[in-house]
Amino acid sequence: MKTLKVNYLFLAALMLGGGLAVANNSSSAVNTVFYNAAAEGQPENWQPVPSGQTLRCDANPDNECSQTRDENGAVIASQSGDATLI
Repeated sequence: MKTLKVNYLFLAALMLGGGLAVANNSSSAVNTVFYNAAAEGQPENWQPVPSGQTLRCDANPDNECSQTRDENGAVIASQSGDATLI
């Protein structure tokens, strides 16, 4: 009976450690969408899209509308157009 109890404690600790590792891994992969909040003719002004708002980009190929950045700030995707928050 004592060996069985020790085995259950070992398995519980192992499962908890594995669960924490998975939780830490999933929480560190966060991408953030930024939009160019600059007025026409002004230098780029990259801001995160506020919570609860949606970004719309028009078809203007001359401007950059949005950038998706990883947790290190590296740009992993971008879209051209003029940005509008809705």
